[in-house]
Amino acid sequence: MLKRIRNLREDSDLTQVEIGQKLNMSQSQYQKYESGLRTPPIDILIQLADIYGVSLDYIAERTNAKKVTQSELASAKYNRLIEYYSRLALEDQDFIMGKIVELHREHANKEKRSFRNIIRYAFLICPVDKINQQQLFSSG
Repeated sequence: MLKRIRNLREDSDLTQVEIGQKLNMSQSQYQKYESGLRTPPIDILIQLADIYGVSLDYIAERTNAKKVTQSELASAKYNRLIEYYSRLALEDQDFIMGKIVELHREHANKEKRSFRNIIRYAFLICPVDKINQQQLFSSG
């Protein structure tokens, strides 16, 4: 981790003084993190990740990918969701599943209504005979 934060600083053409200022600390305090005399607390690591635009996993050398991809985020969320869901009592799992189904149906209905409104607006702009309009809207 020490090499990683030093490399990030050097790659960004920043001095220890400049990073210290960004972190509201002296150069000598920051230098202790890079030299390994002190372990940076999590709030400092978060600030460094934000300054350099990288993930905490990158700083901690858990990955070589500087940024977290959307699929990695989605995968992590999915795994966390499954973990929490599996800890619930069966009754609570059924309740949650019911709510998910409700939300899914609501979303699908909103999309359907939105599509119908777009079609209706299109007919206002470019009228078609009433029989064709009624046939179109009665199918959904």
